[in-house]
Amino acid sequence: MIEFKADCGHTIRAKDEDAGKAVRCAYCGKDAQVPQDEDDSLDFLFNEVARNTMRVDEAPAVPAGRRRRRRRSAGRSADSDFDVLDIAKKLAFFAVLIIAVVVIWKKVVPAVTSASRQTSASDLPPPEPEAEPQPSASKGLTALSLDSNRGGLYVNSVPPEARVLVRKKSGSKDYIWLDGSIDRSVRTERAIPLESGDYEVGVAMVISDPALMRYPGYTDVRRAIEAGDGSKEDRIAKFFLPDGARETRSAEVPGWPRLLIRLYDVKISEKQWTPLVALFLPDGSIDELIKYLPQRSAFRFDTNHVQDELTYYEVPKTDQRYLIDALERIGSVVYRKTDGGYSQFSIHLTEGWITRDVINQSRVSGSDGRSNSRN
Repeated sequence: MIEFKADCGHTIRAKDEDAGKAVRCAYCGKDAQVPQDEDDSLDFLFNEVARNTMRVDEAPAVPAGRRRRRRRSAGRSADSDFDVLDIAKKLAFFAVLIIAVVVIWKKVVPAVTSASRQTSASDLPPPEPEAEPQPSASKGLTALSLDSNRGGLYVNSVPPEARVLVRKKSGSKDYIWLDGSIDRSVRTERAIPLESGDYEVGVAMVISDPALMRYPGYTDVRRAIEAGDGSKEDRIAKFFLPDGARETRSAEVPGWPRLLIRLYDVKISEKQWTPLVALFLPDGSIDELIKYLPQRSAFRFDTNHVQDELTYYEVPKTDQRYLIDALERIGSVVYRKTDGGYSQFSIHLTEGWITRDVINQSRVSGSDGRSNSRN
């Protein structure tokens, strides 16, 4: 039995012996040619897909789903040029090609790449061992660049940004801040070029500075100063840590809030930089003072050497780490010893050496108690 569709779309069933003959369609009454063989080839499928995907306005009058049933033949069909064997060969070829690409990608390429890497690595000289980081040759003050062809004063303070005024010593007894010169003052941290000679340096802070107000007990000292207590100068001197200042006092300057001032005698040598760090810090142990210092490091030095020097000066191990930390931050710190004496340790501005000045306990009362011992 041969089953096929007429042009009207009606299914016709004909006998096998009617193959190639014309038979009448019982639906539309027109003659229809009975196919001679059955065609299930790929062109039939492609034609069906093409017909099904056409736009509606391009659809043919004949239903797209029509399927001709033909008997298979050994060669090409009588009404089609489609070669089934040729398509099968092409599909087989592409299948083999895809399999070969997959095998090469998974097996051959990794092996070749690995061998190439090994060969390239063997051709190169062995890598040199990484150099261990070397300590920087720069020691001493790192926060500022000091002109080696000049000399002068490097001045800093704790708390930072105090007012600084410098004048060369003379026979005048006028107070350094009472001649209206505060407007010509500068702020710490600063390098001030100076000729060689003896100088008077004044470092001042406003009495209401927020950093000062955080110190335990400072409020009582401030009240005594503002109340005009006759012992106010002594109270100021005893409250602050001795740092080599010749005098610590308060002063009223027109147009300014009341000031706290520390005065220093400084000798400047030719083409040498002299450090001065004004410590407006409460008199206390080093572990208490460290929290009031700036956080950033401004000095570099040989830590082991400094530690050996502190050990030589009989600073307990428990305090050495605080002193080293303080020296890295500000370069100069006063250490209160257990016997009541004071030692001021400082780092050389350009070489990174550590030096020590001894400050006698009488320094607290305002007399010049600095020792000439310098190590």
